[in-house]
Amino acid sequence: MSIDWGTGTIVTHGGLLTLAPGGYNLGNFAYIHRKSPFSTHLVQPESGHTLNVTAYGLILHFVCAIDENVIPIHGTNA
Repeated sequence: MSIDWGTGTIVTHGGLLTLAPGGYNLGNFAYIHRKSPFSTHLVQPESGHTLNVTAYGLILHFVCAIDENVIPIHGTNA
């Protein structure tokens, strides 16, 4: 576990909440799969999502998560 002090994001590497490879963000908490080959490079983008939640709110965060994972309207350009 680490903290990105610039954004206030608490980053967890591994654990029960990181089943899928890669990473995801829930507000000020980022979860990154410990066996992902990109785990060290995912901290900064996931910390950036913390700033999105701060600026635009939780509803937009959930809309974007649905767009990226459930109903990929924009494909990889979400």
